[in-house]
Amino acid sequence: MEVGKLSVLLLFVIGVGSLEMRTWGSGSGSSSSVVTLDCGIHAMTPNTRVTIQTPNYPNDYDESYRCQWEIYCNSVENTTLTMSCPDFELEDSANCNADRLIIKDHDSRDVICGDDNPDGTTTVDGWMRLTFWSNIVKDTTAKGFRCHIWCHPKPDTINLPCIC
Repeated sequence: MEVGKLSVLLLFVIGVGSLEMRTWGSGSGSSSSVVTLDCGIHAMTPNTRVTIQTPNYPNDYDESYRCQWEIYCNSVENTTLTMSCPDFELEDSANCNADRLIIKDHDSRDVICGDDNPDGTTTVDGWMRLTFWSNIVKDTTAKGFRCHIWCHPKPDTINLPCIC
């Protein structure tokens, strides 16, 4: 593919986490790429985006799997994180006792499953922890999810450079 035709937004994420490039075909000999975060702790800067997804996405995820992402935006008190999940499908169960995604910020903790999409979730500040967990029951997995997380400055907030 020619460089001019490469339509990938490269995301620069500063932190202790690593990035992994996953590519999937989109038909007609073309492909698109998305940089997704591995499990772990990741830092962002205002006005950037990261992406998380279940293993094997868009195919069914594995059973007995756990992944936790801790994401924060510098500076935490002057920013918020917003989720957008264009695709979300986990195994459905009563009280989300089977497969689930736990979304935790400094103000709340939500447990979701099935097609209860967390699209539009916004944190009170620039920190969140997401934990994906699938149970050990065979043949009860689903497609999973892909979610984008944006770091935004809080309104009327001036972001000064970090003097660390």
